[in-house]
Amino acid sequence: MDSHTPHHPFESADVEREIRLVRDAMNRGTDTLEPPADLLHGVLVIGHRKRVRARVAAVLGTGLGVAALALGAFLVVDPDRATATGPASRPSASPTATVAAQRGAPIEVVSRPSPSGTVGPSRSAGERDWSDDYRLRVAEALRDLLPATIGRVRIVEGAGPGFDGITVEGRIFPLTFAVHRAAGASAERSCDGSKGVPCVADRLPGAVPVVVHVLPRSGGSATSVEASFHVGDSNVTVTVGADEATDTSAPVDPQQLLAFVRDPRVLQLVGEADRRASPSSSSTATVSPTS
Repeated sequence: MDSHTPHHPFESADVEREIRLVRDAMNRGTDTLEPPADLLHGVLVIGHRKRVRARVAAVLGTGLGVAALALGAFLVVDPDRATATGPASRPSASPTATVAAQRGAPIEVVSRPSPSGTVGPSRSAGERDWSDDYRLRVAEALRDLLPATIGRVRIVEGAGPGFDGITVEGRIFPLTFAVHRAAGASAERSCDGSKGVPCVADRLPGAVPVVVHVLPRSGGSATSVEASFHVGDSNVTVTVGADEATDTSAPVDPQQLLAFVRDPRVLQLVGEADRRASPSSSSTATVSPTS
């Protein structure tokens, strides 16, 4: 009978696993050692490189998809720092993308005191609450429905047209959305007598006549665009003015302003202001964001 007892297969596997653990521990212990300045230097460097390659291969073999995804995310997140040799090399965000990002920008409120120092008529708390809410909804409509080049929209308290449209470049275009009480006024609108000023006549839903004029700015060459129509007992004016600081024309053409005023969201706002106006108001009373 053989005096050597055969090893159990599990025992052999355990021994091999222990050998691997000891070898890995020895490798980790030498990874941080500085190579000695002798003939062993090359051997240690080669061994270190082999171990690194083996570990990288193991990681790639078990998690290639995750590693590729992480690498792709890193390259995409910071495109401005990507080199010309990487797949993420591309120009920074386009102006169109930057402008589109402003669509959901919060509505700001700024104060612009009247030069004359006049104060509007006193109103009840309920009237003030409605006016504040109404102006916010008008500002959101201007931001969402006018061409994206308008950019951000803010409410202007006090003097001025009521709103500002601010482009990516920082140009400021005054915006007016006014509903004036004008009971008994004619609803007819036409381009007759425009005296050479560009004009477009059309009709809104319900066969409401509307005209859009392109008006030159006094003291400059820039132009503004203005839509005018009558609904219920009110005259309505929507204007995109020019940027006076740079003498830049309104970035909205007549067809674009027509598309804005015929939008159901805008017509609902106009109808709400018209119904809110008191029948006893004078023909110059205003129910609008500027009141």
